[in-house]
Amino acid sequence: MTTIQLEIAIQETEYGAPSEWRMLCAEGKSDNIIELCSKIPQARINRVLEVGAGEGSILKCLDRKAFANELHALEISSSGVEIIRSLGINSLASCDIFDGYTIPFEDNTFDLVILAHVLEHIEYPRILLREMRRVARYQYIEVPLDMPADLVSSAMMLSYGHVDCFSRSRLRHLLLSENLLPIIDSTKRYHRSAVEYLHFEGNGVLRTPELVNAFRQRHDESNRHFNALSEQEKEKNANVYCVVTQYEKVSECTSRLLSYVTDLLRRGRNGEASLIANDIVKNEYNAAIFYKLGQIYASAKKPDQAREMLEKALEIDENLQPARKLLATLPVTTGL
Repeated sequence: MTTIQLEIAIQETEYGAPSEWRMLCAEGKSDNIIELCSKIPQARINRVLEVGAGEGSILKCLDRKAFANELHALEISSSGVEIIRSLGINSLASCDIFDGYTIPFEDNTFDLVILAHVLEHIEYPRILLREMRRVARYQYIEVPLDMPADLVSSAMMLSYGHVDCFSRSRLRHLLLSENLLPIIDSTKRYHRSAVEYLHFEGNGVLRTPELVNAFRQRHDESNRHFNALSEQEKEKNANVYCVVTQYEKVSECTSRLLSYVTDLLRRGRNGEASLIANDIVKNEYNAAIFYKLGQIYASAKKPDQAREMLEKALEIDENLQPARKLLATLPVTTGL
């Protein structure tokens, strides 16, 4: 394996106590975490780590909402760590500084690790994702969907410290390439209270009962329209993407990919099926996999491809009788 040394730039934020704006944003983020994690089948979330915990606003909300028995925090900023420790978070078990990439815990220490609006600040996201995969059974990741449309919006993103940007499909591809299987996800808009604060206090608009009511009616109507959209249209209009992932073993990944081959053949997309099949055997070169692919191609009435796979299976294991029997049933085809 080739190794390289990387220069890593860490910009330490100087934190103060959580502002009203940050707490309002944290309400929405904590609601998203609780909602998605409640949908994990038979999951018990007791020990939770937040990576890049900032000044602790999300942890404060999760503690108040009794999300987990034990909360842990890692943060690159010493001022953030000091603030978190001062917040009186009852379920906080530890809060420490880290280098931004290396998570100082043993394998499988946590039920859940949270990375909320942090990945877009990371130069080398794969390094951190592998650490998250190592220390926790589930990973919750939330990113803003603020793909820049021009140089001005790129400059704004950089002013926030966003060195990367994500769409739903781009993040999912990144996660899958690191054997992190998305099991629950959602595209969402920002929490109304945060948007309301930004509209009035952020823009210096006078807050009167009439204007507040009118704003809330517009916002609620906009949300109803958003919720009625297709998933594809939602992504175009959403502010954030949230996803819960779980480490996918090689055997589990192979089963998923085999189902894709079956489906692609059923839909006549033979070339794509062949590409995935070839990738499967690169990762698991054994008689059982070739036999399974032979079965799939035989069922799809692709005798030439089935024969190729079954003959490969028998090259590896000449005593694999099911492969020999299936091979004998295949029709002989002749080229043009």
